Amino acid sequence: MTIVILCCISTACNRDDKPITLSVDKTEIIANNEDVATFTVLCEGKDVTDESHLFIEGQDEELGSNIFSTAEAGNYTFYAKRKSHTSEKIEVLAKAIEPEEPENPEEPEEPENPEEPNEPELPEGPIELSASTDTIVANGIDAVNFTVMQDSINITDKTDIFVNDNKIEGNIFTTTQSGNYVVYAKKNDTIISNEITFFAKEYVAPEIPIVITASTDTIVADGIDEIIFNVTEGKSVITDDIDIYVNGNKIEGNKFTTTTAGNYTAYAKKDNVTSNEISFVAIEYIEPEKPIELTASTTTIIADGVETVEFTVKQDNIDVTNETEIYINDNKIEGYKFTTTNHGTYKAYAKKGELISNEIEIIAEEYIEPEKPIELTASKNNIIANGTDKTEFTVTQDNVNVTSQSEIYVNGNKINGNSFTTTTPGSYNVYAKKNDVISNEITITAEAAADGKTIVFADGVTLTSGWYDVNKIGNGQQNGDINMCWAASCANIIQWWQDRYVEAGNTLPSGAVTGPGTTYQLALMEMYHELWDNSRGGTTSHGITWYFEGRNIMKEAAAGSHAQPLSNNTGGYYSNIWESQILPHVYHDYDYVVVPGIVEYNDLISTEYNNYYLWGNGSGLSDEQRLRKFTELVVEFMDRGVVSLAVSLGSNLGTLHHATTLWGYEIDNATGLLTRIWITDSDDMTTEPKEPVLHEYAVSVHETHHTIKFSGAPYGACYAVALYPVSGYGSR
Repeated sequence: MTIVILCCISTACNRDDKPITLSVDKTEIIANNEDVATFTVLCEGKDVTDESHLFIEGQDEELGSNIFSTAEAGNYTFYAKRKSHTSEKIEVLAKAIEPEEPENPEEPEEPENPEEPNEPELPEGPIELSASTDTIVANGIDAVNFTVMQDSINITDKTDIFVNDNKIEGNIFTTTQSGNYVVYAKKNDTIISNEITFFAKEYVAPEIPIVITASTDTIVADGIDEIIFNVTEGKSVITDDIDIYVNGNKIEGNKFTTTTAGNYTAYAKKDNVTSNEISFVAIEYIEPEKPIELTASTTTIIADGVETVEFTVKQDNIDVTNETEIYINDNKIEGYKFTTTNHGTYKAYAKKGELISNEIEIIAEEYIEPEKPIELTASKNNIIANGTDKTEFTVTQDNVNVTSQSEIYVNGNKINGNSFTTTTPGSYNVYAKKNDVISNEITITAEAAADGKTIVFADGVTLTSGWYDVNKIGNGQQNGDINMCWAASCANIIQWWQDRYVEAGNTLPSGAVTGPGTTYQLALMEMYHELWDNSRGGTTSHGITWYFEGRNIMKEAAAGSHAQPLSNNTGGYYSNIWESQILPHVYHDYDYVVVPGIVEYNDLISTEYNNYYLWGNGSGLSDEQRLRKFTELVVEFMDRGVVSLAVSLGSNLGTLHHATTLWGYEIDNATGLLTRIWITDSDDMTTEPKEPVLHEYAVSVHETHHTIKFSGAPYGACYAVALYPVSGYGSR
């Protein structure tokens, strides 16, 4: 059998799983593969053909479409399936093509009046009417399909169908009128079929659910914040004939606001259909503070520390300045007035609780102070020309001490610092310069030194106080400090330096090491013991620079030749304030040169002055000249601070060198030469307990080796190797 399947698309309705009805547009076709029968599947009057499956009985295969044609004659039975329901069966007759009878000219025509009488025609048999269903829905879609049979042959297309005595077109009937219907068929207006009835029940449109949603689940109960409701029916948004209820009360439109905090429910109604219920919350409205406004008495001031800008803060036209905080460049200021000595642009704003005001830009213009005259004075106008007695100069400008910003000239020659001493009697004319301003001129008289001697100690030091004497443990072997004489001298000097710094009204920076130690007399010695590799000796200027600045001026030294800080110990306890707060008040013109022009350390407060070229055998000086040079250096260095003195126990300086701390000296007024010095020594005792001792040594020149000799306990004699000056705070 050849079956031709044509694809046809029809519109289906979305239905639940309910009974279906199968109908066909004609029950007879010609078996020529061209004539077709078209099937329709209805569910409660709606066309669901495209949701259904058509089958040919006995073949167990799906038709594949709702159109059937064939080239094989015969009766075909069809049924439909949709979900769990199967329709009633329908038969379609495929009739064979009747061949045309050829004309036969040889066959004689029968006489018009044959002698034998004609046989009477047999009467046709009855016709029988049947229907595909006895109930339809009166929706104009659901249909009943009628079939007329005669002698087991489908003759539907040769009959007329009458419903309630009204002839219908074809054999399919639909209606929108509910009620009982009576149906019969006629053939040739002579044969009338049996009569059947069916019922068309009233069509009741199904209720489609409606759904309500909201734009948010939380609003503020301020009468302004709103929730917007959206109602849909199926896939469509509906706005007409919809009522929305909030807490059971119908609202106008689809928007809701409230001033009452609490929990709310909402639903929608359309006719008799009620939507789902949704909930939302209206949170309490807390009225925010009104904004604050910052104003300024002026937006431009002179950065002279005097001219002031005054701020005012208002809230709702009420002055609330006393309730606010004023910020300048994000830093809170005291009160509501601002002045500065730093020119630039400043951003100002105010805070009141969490409220932040507008921002105002304040411009502080640079203050150019007119250069006022400067005045030079001296601590004394008469001094002894012994190289030790000195006068100190002070320069003031408008009653402000500007000595550090000025240069002092004695007899037309600029001097270092602001103190003057000489060994040459006479009158000296002195004046000061600050930028282009020249001070008054004063005269200093240097009188010839009389017989006698002058003793000078470091600032804050006397024979009995102000000095420090850190000692090693035992003979230096017990605690691994045998090589740490340099560290003991560093500890003595730094503690003295910090005493002067605090005495000047300052506070030690956080982390600075100070005060007594547990193992040693000073905590500074314990720091060097813990943070340094002390398997080799070191130098005081190295330890001093590392502690204050964090610079390692001996990092280029050969490995293992010199004491070094352990890894990651960078020192620099004053590094954060060194340049800004320390250097302006400390003499820092020393330097340490490793490779000239390549590796140099400048702006130091300590360095090494070795004897060889200055007062030693490489100087080419006489004994008296050597002692005078050594004297001048000691006087100069002690005038600036304290000195670490390296000595040797051998007059030829060939033995191991040892660091001590020089606290004071005595000078012969007549000759201007050193006669005595006072030092502390970490090796002066080898057994415990040890007490601080300030040792006195006489100063002379060795007769044979021409070295500077110190005579006294505990060594009997030792000899100058090097000086390591350390500038004290206030030395500039």
